[in-house]
Amino acid sequence: MELTNSKEQDKIGFEPSAGNGLLTIAGDPKTFYVNEIDKTRNRNLLTQNYLSVLKIDATKDFSTVPELHRKQFDAVITNPPFGRISHTEKFDGYPINSLEQLMAIRGLEP
Repeated sequence: MELTNSKEQDKIGFEPSAGNGLLTIAGDPKTFYVNEIDKTRNRNLLTQNYLSVLKIDATKDFSTVPELHRKQFDAVITNPPFGRISHTEKFDGYPINSLEQLMAIRGLEP
């Protein structure tokens, strides 16, 4: 499955920490849900014709977001910010201490 350079409109991708959308630049913006909490970057995303632009804390559970509830994506791409989190999160019994790991896990959760 290839979302970049794809004309298949039924393929949908998700970028949980989109920044300015650079990871999606080779694809059709109408095939991506993107998320960014930074006000300026989120505003930039809104000008790029994405299927949906969200403003959700990517360290939280996305399944509580009505627009994403039970949504299945064909691809998830992300390059989250690196850093430590203030507390250890457990995921399937594994301790998660870094921001990038937590944000990637949250983006991949069903």
